[in-house]
Amino acid sequence: MEDTINSENLKNRIICKACNTGNDASATRCRKCWGRLTQKGFNTKVEPELVSSSYETQYLNDYRKTIANRAMIKWVLGLTITLLLILAWIINVFQFNVNIETISPSSKVSNSQDINDWPMVQKNNHHTGLASENDFSISEGVKWKFTTTDFIHTTPTIVENAIYIGTGDNKIIALDTNNGNVIWENTVNSPVDVSLSLTKDIAYASLRDGRILALDRKNGKEIWSYDTGEAIFGSVTIHNGAVYGGNTGKRIFSIDAKTGELLWDYFTESWVITAPAVKDNVVAVGSDDSYFYLLNAQNGNLRYKLKLGSGENTPTIIDDTAYFTTATRFGSRLNSFNIQRKNVRFAQGFIRWWFQLYAWNMASKPANPIGYNWGVELRRETGGFQIRNEQVRSNLATDGEYIYVNTFEGNIRSIDIKNGDTLWKISKSANIQSSPILSGSTLVQLMNNGTIYGINKNDGSIMWEYMLNEEIYGSAILVNDTLYVPTVEGNLYALG
Repeated sequence: MEDTINSENLKNRIICKACNTGNDASATRCRKCWGRLTQKGFNTKVEPELVSSSYETQYLNDYRKTIANRAMIKWVLGLTITLLLILAWIINVFQFNVNIETISPSSKVSNSQDINDWPMVQKNNHHTGLASENDFSISEGVKWKFTTTDFIHTTPTIVENAIYIGTGDNKIIALDTNNGNVIWENTVNSPVDVSLSLTKDIAYASLRDGRILALDRKNGKEIWSYDTGEAIFGSVTIHNGAVYGGNTGKRIFSIDAKTGELLWDYFTESWVITAPAVKDNVVAVGSDDSYFYLLNAQNGNLRYKLKLGSGENTPTIIDDTAYFTTATRFGSRLNSFNIQRKNVRFAQGFIRWWFQLYAWNMASKPANPIGYNWGVELRRETGGFQIRNEQVRSNLATDGEYIYVNTFEGNIRSIDIKNGDTLWKISKSANIQSSPILSGSTLVQLMNNGTIYGINKNDGSIMWEYMLNEEIYGSAILVNDTLYVPTVEGNLYALG
């Protein structure tokens, strides 16, 4: 007899043709895969074939091999996915990005670092707006006044007793800081409403026609010109031999400061209209595509991007932290972010899904994105339950402990850099588009209606005020106890 094992248990057995599992002959479906074991048709029952133990053993061995193969495939797939995830993590941590050939700048020139200079927007490439350790007040009044035939919207810049402005009548002008006398003029083909950026030898001008001009700071003669292709509405930053800026062509660029040759460019999804902040090997800048970008200063590789809202101002950097305001449909928001952070692949998509689940009350509120410290909504109460959003149209200032921010609606705040808590807030009836300046314990703030306030930075109290009686859209600078103020009427005032 062919059966060699417990024939009594095998005489009424049926093998499932789908998964090779043995079942009782009375079963209609397989106990393993639930497949049908018997068939019926025209009142005739088709009896399943009874099998011997050797036949069943063969099927069972085949089934075990199938299961083993499936397990092996699952193990190999699991190992492969694990290795790919580890590889992605290594690429992320060590930033093994695909590079185009890196071109090094031909010099190490940077914006002037002299304490008595104000060479760019908010004084330095960290954009702190910190003038000096001395308190300031206007006691003498107008020292001198220079008048043009059109508006002055640009923030003046100063190097070695020469002050540089752009005007609405298509001119770049250098003046003597002692008396306001003209040193030189250079006429261009459009109004100049972007502040110049200065080194000891060169003045860099950003123009509406998309060009960056490098002018000899002593005589105004053109050294080189680079066409970025689209309009530029933000100043540039000079750091370690490179000019960093952005334009309306959705482009962040780096140009050799000495030769005008393109070093690299990085394309965003919308306009870039603010000056970048640069520290060490990191370029920080916001864009109208609602993303905040951190790029490698040497080659333009993306280090990090985070969707926080359209960039409204040039980032201010303290140590390794950037502070900047963004605009969303909910209004302006002051943000704090670690600039040394790098992208973690898939993290942003994961956080977006988590936020969606949180919105559906299906998950707890997610933690802040990697590197994001805090954010503060800038809103004003108008009575009752009404809260209106505020707009920021200027840059920030900081003393390293507090950030000073103003809004177009006339509110001025002091905010703790550690946690975003508000130390004090004052409100004025006039609008504000000028950046604050810090000098000692004095916060100098210009209003659109021409009023200039000296505010105690510690408690927000008004220490003094001065009325200029002209509209002010640009920002002032403070050098050697003299405040230089541009006006819409086309005047530049030296006040002390």
